[in-house]
Parts: sequence; structure tokens; C-alpha cells
Amino acid sequence: MCLFFDACKCFQIDDANMIHKNSYIKENPMRAFCGMICVYNFMADSFKFNRVEDAGMMVSRIFVNCDNHFFMEGKKQLGIIYNKLDTDIITDAAIDSMVEANLSFCAEADLFIPPFATMAETTLEALNNRSISNIDSSRRFGFVQHLEKTEVVNKKITAKE
Repeated sequence: MCLFFDACKCFQIDDANMIHKNSYIKENPMRAFCGMICVYNFMADSFKFNRVEDAGMMVSRIFVNCDNHFFMEGKKQLGIIYNKLDTDIITDAAIDSMVEANLSFCAEADLFIPPFATMAETTLEALNNRSISNIDSSRRFGFVQHLEKTEVVNKKITAKE
């Protein structure tokens, strides 16, 4: 599920960003102040089952300035499509194209099961509440994971009489 979130604030683009090397910004530094729309990818089940603890992944950010010029930062092709603040102007066609590109990216993103070690333990309460369905499979998309080598050891469990 693709979620578009308007930050409702004006942000100055970081001085380290390449747009500051452009004559368009140098002519008027106020053009580096932009509104920001963040686009996130969530599992549809997160909304369907009101799983508010599920993580979503930011797939792109769209910045729009006072002249209705914009650029989009994002994952893979999303960061390449619209990256010229000096020439890219918001139009209905550009909005349609950005929405379509973000939806396509989210639809093509695969969910991955977390490593065995992260699911190795659970509680009876978690199983009773069916929270095994809360498997955090979105981490592959945008959050850094540190995998540790783990060894699975079969242990014999005996019941006390």
C-alpha cells in the first residue's frame, strides 16, 4: 500500500545537496525552500488489521518550491525520473507520472521473511493473539539490517513428571 504524506512544513534543502550548485538556486536562494511529500510503502494488512506497530518504508520524497518547480529523491528509478529542480515544473501530467511511478515501485517490491533467528522465540500470548501474522517483513525495503551468524541447535526437551 502506497501512502503519500504531506509534511505541511517548508524545509530548506540541505546545502550539501547538488541543487545548490545550480544557477537556478544561486539566482534566488529562496528557491531552495520546499514543501515535502513523503511516500511510504506499507503492507495492506497493516491497515486492514490496524497493526500500528508495523514499519513502512519511505520510497521517495517529493520537494516542491515556491515556483512550483520540483524534484523527487527516491529508491532506484524513483530518484532518477525527476531530479532537475530548475526545469521540472508541477503539472497534472507530472503528478500522474510520479504517482504511477511510486505505485509501480511499491507493487513490485517483494516482501521477505525475516531471518530464522529473529522469529525463533515467541510467547503463548502472541500465538493466541495471532500476532505471528505481525511478521515484520518490510525491513528489507528501507531499513538497515545487521544479520548475525546464528547456529540453530536441536535440544532435547524432557517433561518433568
